[in-house]
Amino acid sequence: MLFSGQVLKQVSLGTCFQMGAAAAIAAVTSFNVACPAPPAKSPLPRPLVSKLSSVTQRTELASFTALTPKPMPTMPLKPTPNCAKEACMALTFDDGPDPRLTPKLLDILAEHQVKATFFVLGSQVAKYPELARRIEMEGHEIGNHSWAHQDFTKMKPAHMLQDIDQTQDAFRAAGVAPATLFRPPYGASNDKVHRAVPLKFVLWNIDPEDWQSHKPADLTAHIVAFAKPQGIVVLHDIKPSTVTAAPEFIAKLKKKYHLVTASRLPGQKTAPHTTEIADASQ
Repeated sequence: MLFSGQVLKQVSLGTCFQMGAAAAIAAVTSFNVACPAPPAKSPLPRPLVSKLSSVTQRTELASFTALTPKPMPTMPLKPTPNCAKEACMALTFDDGPDPRLTPKLLDILAEHQVKATFFVLGSQVAKYPELARRIEMEGHEIGNHSWAHQDFTKMKPAHMLQDIDQTQDAFRAAGVAPATLFRPPYGASNDKVHRAVPLKFVLWNIDPEDWQSHKPADLTAHIVAFAKPQGIVVLHDIKPSTVTAAPEFIAKLKKKYHLVTASRLPGQKTAPHTTEIADASQ
């Protein structure tokens, strides 16, 4: 319904708004009758006003606090070790990410301020891209461990390359940088595999065989016994005993070694298709 400017001048829109829609319609349709003044509100007792104001402020503060991210604790910056001169080791974890165990392991690594290398499966990254992003976001290194853990020595070169590319695509889809490191499943490799895969190979030289049924104390004892400068430990973040043992063996290794990512070790600064590290723990 449209009204003339004269009628609108006789209506106090602010007053009508306060009184509600019914009063506004009655006032406007009567043309020359302005909206009656709103009834006076009884003032609240001062103690009640003060109490309501305090409750409102606390409610607003609680809402603001819930929406505001908690600040991360500040950690002192650690000097970057020179692993060519200092004793360094690398912890590596294969076959993840696992939705139950990998987050626990990442929490442990963060608590101990340690960086590790994760050789992940493309099929797992496709299932749990948020975990791949977290691994990278928290400063760890991500390597390609194939799509589904098939033996590359039994594959044709074209099939190998397809497998590697599929895993790299899973990294990109997850918002993670494609890997520059490759660990062949089972550590199985030969000249044919090296020629086909255009990534830097990283194996290991300390193997506690955590894929078997080991007690956490046995895993820790093995890792500590075989620890050495430039050591690369192969572990699996899909094994509960490994994650359970992690706080203890990390604490013991840190007493003698800098724990760094695999590519930080001098033996890994090699051209692609070259393997510098082999299993020598047994």
